[in-house]
Amino acid sequence: MDKTLIKRILYGIGILAVVWFVFIQNGGDTITILNQNPDDICEVYFAFNPEENGWGPNRVRSEIRYPHSRDIRLPLYFEWFAENRQDGYSGRVVSCEGEILLEESGLGIDTNYLMWNIR
Repeated sequence: MDKTLIKRILYGIGILAVVWFVFIQNGGDTITILNQNPDDICEVYFAFNPEENGWGPNRVRSEIRYPHSRDIRLPLYFEWFAENRQDGYSGRVVSCEGEILLEESGLGIDTNYLMWNIR
């Protein structure tokens, strides 16, 4: 193969990877988790249908201690698919001890920003 063709292919793959990771993986709704609970938060999950498909990956990398907050940026496809669904997507917040502190559905229907006060 011609070296310039290989370079163009690799360049194209690189551009697609950047678009995927920057825009699609992190270009959707922003949800602020405000921890007003004495328990630290270690897990935050989002899913379209958790009963059928599970909750997906944990969206926090380190614990959210009382009284701090953290912005979580969802993938852009959550916004795309939530608009086509009447029930939006669901979210779950779990303490570091494994206790479910908050679970809500109907997210992402009317807004692209949400603040959760975890009490």
